Amino acid sequence: MNETLTIRAIRTTAVEVPMKHVLGTSQAAVRAAPLLLIDLETEEGVTGRAYLFCYVRGAAAAMATMVAEVERRVRLLSAPLPTPAPQPVDRALLVNPDMRKGLET
Repeated sequence: MNETLTIRAIRTTAVEVPMKHVLGTSQAAVRAAPLLLIDLETEEGVTGRAYLFCYVRGAAAAMATMVAEVERRVRLLSAPLPTPAPQPVDRALLVNPDMRKGLET
């Protein structure tokens, strides 16, 4: 069984959810919770979901930028490494071992 998951996409959505009870802070009264919803989709059909509490509305855009950067870096880490190009070989050295004697130091 293959347990490796391949990320297809990470999507973020900023929302404000009304709160039943006002949260009082030293700076303001919070009547709606600013959240960043995160959906991570995989090529294997598994979807993960999470949310971040952003505390202030303006933080959601910054958090979305950070999540996009995480996605970019994960894709770079999971990308296959390039195969080195084969080096040209002098076929005469393969066919006639006596030709090597002059090249050895």
